[in-house]
Amino acid sequence: MNRTDRRAIRKNAMMDTINRINDAMSKVNFSDPNGKATFHKLLDKKNYIAQQIAEASYTEYSMKN
Repeated sequence: MNRTDRRAIRKNAMMDTINRINDAMSKVNFSDPNGKATFHKLLDKKNYIAQQIAEASYTEYSMKN
């Protein structure tokens, strides 16, 4: 397995993680005292992973050229 394959696998794993975070965000109960904080914590994680996916996509694209 070469580096390009590992990066593609990692990118797919991060996309799956974003899907799991989206599911968790939809299940947050805002009437819970910590509901809003939990939602924002999940949103921060989602933004960080989205940034990592963008960097991986850029690197993958630049390696192909």
